[in-house]
Order: sequence, then C-alpha cells, then structure tokens
Amino acid sequence: MSESGDREEKRRRRKPIDVGGMKKAISAFTQTCLLTIIILMSFDYVNPILAKYMR
Repeated sequence: MSESGDREEKRRRRKPIDVGGMKKAISAFTQTCLLTIIILMSFDYVNPILAKYMR
C-alpha cells in the first residue's frame, strides 16, 4: 500500500472521527494500563504504596 493512495482514500471518505480507530486506540490504551497495573502489583515493594493510595 502506497502512502499517496492512502491519503487519497482518506480525502475521499473524509470522516470527521474514525470511530473504529478510536475504539481500537482506547481498548489498546486500557489494556496497556491494566498490564502496567498488574506488573506493578507483582512487585512486592509497590503493593504497600498502592494500598496506601487505594484507601
């Protein structure tokens, strides 16, 4: 796929917001956040800090 072709296709469609893309980006962001939280929780020295802020 060439970049110029992609650009022309976007110009032809011209949607203000790509809802599907947004949903994918949000779900990917959420997964990354959850993964980070899980990794942090797996470290023992982070657990007391998290517990302090959760209260």
